[in-house]
Amino acid sequence: MPTQMIDSLAQLNLSGGPGDQRRSAAVAIGFFDGVHVGHQELVRATLEAARARGLRSVVLTFANHPATVVRPQAVPKLITSCARRLELLRRLDPDVLCVAPFDNALSQWEPRRFCAEVLRDTAATRTLMVGCNFVLGRDRSGTVPVLESLGAELGFDVVPFGPVERDGLAVSSSEIRAQIAAGRVERAAAFLGRPFSVTGNQLGGNQLGRKLGFPTLNLRVAEELLLPATGIYAARARLAGQAFEAAVYLGERATFGGGALSLEVHLLGFSGEADPGPVTVEFVSRVRDDARFASAAELARQIDADVAEVRRRLRESRPPVDEQERLS
Repeated sequence: MPTQMIDSLAQLNLSGGPGDQRRSAAVAIGFFDGVHVGHQELVRATLEAARARGLRSVVLTFANHPATVVRPQAVPKLITSCARRLELLRRLDPDVLCVAPFDNALSQWEPRRFCAEVLRDTAATRTLMVGCNFVLGRDRSGTVPVLESLGAELGFDVVPFGPVERDGLAVSSSEIRAQIAAGRVERAAAFLGRPFSVTGNQLGGNQLGRKLGFPTLNLRVAEELLLPATGIYAARARLAGQAFEAAVYLGERATFGGGALSLEVHLLGFSGEADPGPVTVEFVSRVRDDARFASAAELARQIDADVAEVRRRLRESRPPVDEQERLS
């Protein structure tokens, strides 16, 4: 059966119609930014627990990051958009995926109220799976020990999960953000279980790349999303259902006087007019820092060398473009 998508906590009270018996649930709850390998293992463990006990599997997440309500001055940049996060969670195949709004009223709920009204009374929870550092409720008071105590009282098991480690580090969304911000996209990919990617809409440009002999697609990425450190990257891109190898520039065009941050994608081996639709970019590895050059001619020579290095790195990486069925 396909995953059932719902968009409010009240809809967790599921039934198939009049007279149908509502099944109890194994529930995984979290924001799941990035849907990294730790999140994936937690959700898979929830599905296994549901199968073992004859429960429905439910993944409960939120449309907006809780910090947008409780710490609006310190909202982290997101690894994945809400749409991308839901797509990745849906691929894990839970019975139900609930994406609820997180608002000021919900932020004031005590853990007991959430556990009683949402988990016990609405979702009929029998098993609750959470990350080992998970908290919920007003003032972040619903720690794992508090939830375990409430679960014992209210009739459901609480199973803390993790941490999952890669390269000797605990995998977390905050650690992945740090790796991406430093340009360590290969390390981020190991934590995500796939390359870090962004999707942007195309902008009209001033044709600087074309004048240098390297036409680019200039992209605008949503302000809420994280971008890696500035520099040159080996990448893969998807546009209108086609996959391309790409050399990517992220920087302020210091050679031409500087300005706003620019994300420019040069599709290798492509000529002609590109489809004007959205472009998804997978960052494979960082080639070098951004730099200022004395002239356009010097920059063009460096770009030529960068493209050669990008091609080399992409030959050595996996999967090759022609074997990709989708961008992970």
